[in-house]
Order: sequence, then structure tokens, then C-alpha cells
Amino acid sequence: RADQLDDEFVELLARGGARTMTIASDAPSELQRSKLAKALKERHLINAAELARKYGLHRLKIYVIIGLPGETEADLDELVRFAHDMSRIHKVTIAVNPLVPKLRTPLARAEFGPMKELNQKIRYLKTKAKGRVDLRTLSPRWAWVEMMLSQGGPETGLAVLDVAKSGGNFAAWKRALSNIERPFHARELAEENNLRSILPLR
Repeated sequence: RADQLDDEFVELLARGGARTMTIASDAPSELQRSKLAKALKERHLINAAELARKYGLHRLKIYVIIGLPGETEADLDELVRFAHDMSRIHKVTIAVNPLVPKLRTPLARAEFGPMKELNQKIRYLKTKAKGRVDLRTLSPRWAWVEMMLSQGGPETGLAVLDVAKSGGNFAAWKRALSNIERPFHARELAEENNLRSILPLR
């Protein structure tokens, strides 16, 4: 947790041989973090970069979730500005992941996607950050697979077994998950988000 980092902790990481320190931003902007009831502030993240530089860590990695309810282009612009600011302090990798609604979390019923919109957001971030920030993203297609698994019931385990037998690529996941009748409400989400191109819905 970035808001709990201090000199002693980061120094011990470095002395223990750590080369990279990983923290989570949770959301692309301070407004979105406040909506999630997260106490994390931008100053905590900046402090993490300064501590990583001070104690000779090779890189700071920051996880960020996009696709949150009510997210706007302004939130993404704040993320890009923040990433540029951080890169001037220390080597930073921004790892951007689409929101994966998971059971027993406050966002369990949040909308996933839409897929087209997530891809547009990722392209926008890459264009804005190009050449200045090390920006890495998780494909919305694989985030969708993760969402299907996280929302599924016992039948999902059989789908995983089918995937393991079929090579583990995305096509295998598509085939296996298309045979699941109702993994919680994931199929409803798929219909709402027009995922028929990757999942044949019955």
C-alpha cells in the first residue's frame, strides 16, 4: 500500500535484493479513487517513486484500473499527466487493467466494458503516453475471460479443464465458456456489452 510506505520498509526491500516495487493506484484519477472510498492520494504515489529512487530500486510498477463506473476522458487525462510526472521522478511502469467485476466485492455488479470502449480507452492512453511512459495493458478480451471465471459457478471449473486440454489460447477459452449455460450473470453482461463477436450466446 503506497499510503503506508516509509523509508525503513523500502530500504529493507532494497537490502533484501528487490529490484522492483509494485503498488496499486486503484483508479486513474483522484476523483475515481474517492468514489471507491480509497484513502490513496497522489502524494502517496509520488512519495513511493521518490523512495524507490532514493533506495536504488530499478523500477516502480503501478497498477491502475480503467473502465470504472462513471469514468470520463478527464480521468484518463489525469492518469497520463500523473504518469508523466512520475516518470520524471523515477523509472515507472504503468500497468493498466480493465475493471473485472468479482463476486463479494463492492463492484461485483458493475458493468464490464463495453469491449469497444475499453479498446478505445487503451488506444487513447497509448497515444498520449507514447515515447514518454512505459505503459502496459491487459487485453480486454483476457479481462473478459477473467470476468467470466470470477462470476462463474462450479461449471466454470469444467470449462477450465476443457481449456487445459485444448491448448489454453483465447480460442479455447471462447469455445469452453460458450458452453456454460449461466455463469452467474456473466452472460447477461456479455449480451449487454455486445460480445457476440467473441462469445456465441445461445
